[in-house]
This record gives sequence, structure tokens and C-alpha cells, in this order.
Amino acid sequence: AKLPACGRLPPEPQEGNIEYKLQLVDVTADKFQHLVTQCKWRLKEGNGTAFYQLGVEDDGNPEGLSDINLEKSINTIKSVAARLCCDAKILRVARGLRGKVAQVQVRHFRDVEQCSDVRICVVGEEGGGKSTLVGVLTSGDLDDGQGSARMNVFVHRHEIEDGRTSSASVKLLGYDQKGRITNYQEFGGEDANLVEVSDKVITLIDLGGHERYLKTTLANLTGRRPDYACLVICANIGVKDMTREHYSVIRALGIPAFIVLSKTDIVNELRIEAVLNQIRGLVAAPLEMINMVQQKETPPAVCLISKESNIEDIAQKMATDKKSIPVFPVSCVTGEGLASLKFFLRKASLGRDNRDYSLEAPTEFAVTEHQYIDEVGLIVTGTVMQGVVRTGQQLMLGPLANHEYKRVRINSIHTKRTPTKACNAGLMASLAIPGVKEQQVRPGMVLLAPCVKRVAVVVFDAEIWPVAGSVIHPNCELVIHMGPIRQAARMVSFESDGSTVPVANFRPKDKSSDAVKFPRGRTRARFRFCYRPEYVKVNSRFVFRERRTKGIGQVISVENSARDNTSKTSMMTQSRFLSEGILIRQSSGDTPLHSPVLDPGAANDVEGLSPFLSLENQSSNSKNIPAISLPEGIEAIGNVRVARISDRKQS
Repeated sequence: AKLPACGRLPPEPQEGNIEYKLQLVDVTADKFQHLVTQCKWRLKEGNGTAFYQLGVEDDGNPEGLSDINLEKSINTIKSVAARLCCDAKILRVARGLRGKVAQVQVRHFRDVEQCSDVRICVVGEEGGGKSTLVGVLTSGDLDDGQGSARMNVFVHRHEIEDGRTSSASVKLLGYDQKGRITNYQEFGGEDANLVEVSDKVITLIDLGGHERYLKTTLANLTGRRPDYACLVICANIGVKDMTREHYSVIRALGIPAFIVLSKTDIVNELRIEAVLNQIRGLVAAPLEMINMVQQKETPPAVCLISKESNIEDIAQKMATDKKSIPVFPVSCVTGEGLASLKFFLRKASLGRDNRDYSLEAPTEFAVTEHQYIDEVGLIVTGTVMQGVVRTGQQLMLGPLANHEYKRVRINSIHTKRTPTKACNAGLMASLAIPGVKEQQVRPGMVLLAPCVKRVAVVVFDAEIWPVAGSVIHPNCELVIHMGPIRQAARMVSFESDGSTVPVANFRPKDKSSDAVKFPRGRTRARFRFCYRPEYVKVNSRFVFRERRTKGIGQVISVENSARDNTSKTSMMTQSRFLSEGILIRQSSGDTPLHSPVLDPGAANDVEGLSPFLSLENQSSNSKNIPAISLPEGIEAIGNVRVARISDRKQS
């Protein structure tokens, strides 16, 4: 095939990660050492990546090389890259003026497994100083009392304008073998260098405290699988409703927690003692999400950290016994208490159980975020749940809207903002999977090894523990947070074991009576996702809510609807029906159900949907509209009609 022509390039930049070389043929030992030093500098300029233009003069003239000299020059670059423990990859070859030119990428892959990673979610009431605390820890500069430290943590412009965190901001805090923080300027002060110079990396995930962003907070607490939760309580505000909400979820999910008492510089000792009493009451209160096992546990003790405290011993025991919750009084303006908190973070061990992450098992990667970059393609971010993800590996992405999986190839991997060739179970990573449209990917999807059984679940059964006093009933619609999954689901059925009434329907009239006790019966519910299938495994724990948290649950069985080739034709018809132009409505009003918008013109194209749906022609006030008879198990959802979008007003 004819090679594309290479136009004239701009002159070689003196700084940056791009280097021009006319030819590298028969280099001497001194010249080779000079090339190694030069490549090391270019890699540093490009945060671990450098680009070589071979056959190009310093002024950008694409002179070109013969095939033999081009091959020798490429081999020289590969030898230089090997000396620096890097990979060299030919990106493209083009026609120059008198030969061929080539672009070669040199990338430094670091061994990230030698650096331990501890993930901490920072939660608490809005205005508590969470972002300021993260900013002070990662930058080393104290706050000015006006929120200057949090500016390095905010992601969006509106967060800077109103001072309120609305998204999850991830910052890294590194420690070397001597316990020094590697974020600070004497180590370079750049995230790209943290893994190289750090023995331990703390991943701080700053989450919003306002009730409006509770869904984002719950998604990160369940999806990112943190080792610890840092509950920030403002000394002049105390324990508020969202503080109780966050702590209830943390405790229900079994995440080890510690508390930071912020803004201690603006209150006196009496106020600090009063807030400590509120914290003791919060920790000692019965868990609202009724779980028979946890109700028998002794509440953890509140331990106020002082200069005399044995912080190292507390940090080592936190991940295992969970019998105490340390409280760190901190001021981000004066710096009081920060040294104790930094020492605690340095000594904190992994909170997650390594038995949950098997390296020998087939690969499973849970997607939590995604973005599209023009030069790279689709990037998915998430956690390696089991096995090892490697560059060049082929995995199955799904479940898609049609209940199927798509084969993709892993082009590159980044973890801890560092390129690497492989990522083991338990670590968070970003994967480049070119050839996939951004519209096809959503949080909650998984990447599976081809040998793993593919699962697409719409209906699942779970044992649930609702919040005491919550009102839930069959056909109520709740939001499910299950790992990275966040989707509305309808509670199809709801029953207890018969010996007690359901917890959600239990409302004691006299709360002060000693005779009043919470029911202890098992409560089982069947859920049906409203929009799309999900990858759900038995024994998965989840949180369900309707605005506020309603309770927790654990999956006990699933109905797998993953498609195979034998049902491909009928399922394509159903996929068309469930993804494009028809709108499902309640017959009693104009409010649409939380159901997908369906295919225009598909109202009469419903052959092949059986046994999924059966249609009967019924008349309405305006025209004949086919009505849907729903499958067994969801009759109680109510009468529904199918109407074209253009007929929305008439229906």
C-alpha cells in the first residue's frame, strides 16, 4: 500500500516530550549514553511518555531514510527504551522527501504493585470542611480561612462559585519509606511522580455533603469499595441529619470509619466537648437499618486522639476489630492536629479483605465512570474485582441494552495516574478500549473474561432490612445502589417470614414504652429494574433509597436474561420495542411510568415479543390503542397503555 506523505513539521521544540532525529545508525557507546540521558529528560517532560520523529531534521524538514537505516534507527530507540525500562512502539510510517519517516512512542511503565494503595471516602455534612481538609493534606499549605485550600480540589466551575462539592474529586497523597509526604515540592509536587517516589499512596475521594448529591455519595461508597470512610464533622455545626445519614450507610456497609472534628480553631473547649457527646450518641445509637447480627454487636467506643495517644496501635487495629472510632480534632487554618492525622494515614493498613480479590480467578472489571478522548478513544474507569487486567487482553463488555456482550480489546492501562502493563484485583484503573461508542457504555457495566458466564439481570430477589419506620410497599419504585450500579427498580413483591410484620410497616405508637421492640423477622422482596439489564451476582449487598436512604439488602437469587444466538431474532424485536418510539403510560393519568421510550411506528410490529408481552386491542376515548398484558409477577403495576409519542396529548 502507498504510504501517506509527511508534510513539513514545525522546528524541534527545546522543551517538551518531542525529539527529532535524522538517523541513529552505528552509534558509539558515548553517543548511546547521551541518547539515554536525553530520552530520560524527554520522558520527564512528558510525564512518562516521549515521541521520536525519525528521518526528520531539527528544522522540521522530513528528509526520510532508506528502509535499512530506518530499521537501524528504530532498533536504536528500542535499545534506549529498554535501558530505561520503557517500551518503544511505532505509531506510524510515512513518505519523506528522499525516504521514509517514522514516529515512535517511548513510554515508561512503572511497577505499581510495589506501592500499596489505601482508598478513603471523605463524607459529612455540607460546610464541614471536607474539600479544605483534602486540599491541605495534599498540597501542604494551610487554609486562609476563606476556602483557598479547597480550590485545588474542586472539579467544576460552579463548585468554585458556590463552594459546594457536587461530584467525586479524587486526590492522591503519597508517603515514602521514611514517612515523608511526597506531594510536596521537595519531591517534585506532581501526581505523575507520586508512584515512582512513594512507598504508599492514599487515594482521597472527596464527596458532596448536600442532600441533593446523596446519590453521588452513595454511588461512590458502594462502587469504589473504600478501605475507610472519613466522616468530617464541623465543630461549630455538630451532628446533623446528613451526618447521621452518611454514618448509617457507612456502618451498614461495614466500612471502617474514623472522624475528623474540623474548625476547632473557632470554638472553645466546652463546644468541643458538647460535639463529642453528640458523636458518642451517634455511634451508640442502634443501627436504623435493622439487621439481627449487627443489633447484637456492641457499639464502638469513641476515642479522642491527643498527643499522648498511641496512633500506630489504633491504626493497625482499625481495619480488623472495628471496636473504636478515633476522633481527630483538626484546624486547617492553624495546622493543629494535622500531624496526628497525617501519621495515622501513614500507618493505616488495607481495610478491604484480600480474600474478596482473587488473582487466580478470571478477569472481572466493574465500570464506574467513562469518558471519550479523540486521540485515544473510549476510557472506562473502575475497579478490578478479580483476576488481572493486561494490555492487549480481549474482554467482554456488557450487559448492553439488548442483553448481549461486546468483545473489546484493552489498548492501554493507567492506575494511580501512571501507565502500566497490568493491574491486579483490588486496584482502581482506567482502561482504553477503542472501537466502542460512548453511548454504549454506562456505569455498572462490567468487563469479563470470555470464559466467564455472562449475566444480564432484570429481576432479582433480595433479603432487605428497611430503615425503621420507612413506608415501602409492593410496586413502590426505589433507586438501587449496588456497587457501581445505580438504577431505579420496582418492588414487585414484598413479604416477611410470617412470624412478624414487615419492619417498614412497624410504627410504634408509644416510643417510650419498654414493651415496644423492633420485629426480627426476615423480609424478602423481588425487584425489577425499570430501564436496562445489569450484571448482578448473588450475595451482593446494596442500598435502596427514595430521596433518603430506605434500607439495605442482599441479593439471594437472580433471573439471568443474557441473550444467546438461539433467541437473537426475537430479542432483537424486543430490543427495538424497548429502546425507541412508544411511550408507556398509566391509564389513570398523563404521568409516564419510569419505563423506556420505545420505537416510533413499532406499535403494530410486536410479533415475536411473546412470551414477553401479549397485546389486546382496546379502545380509548380518542382512538384504538393496544394495551399491554404484563407477565406474571408484575400484574400489580397497574393498567398500562401504549401510545405513540406524537399522540401523547390524545392518550
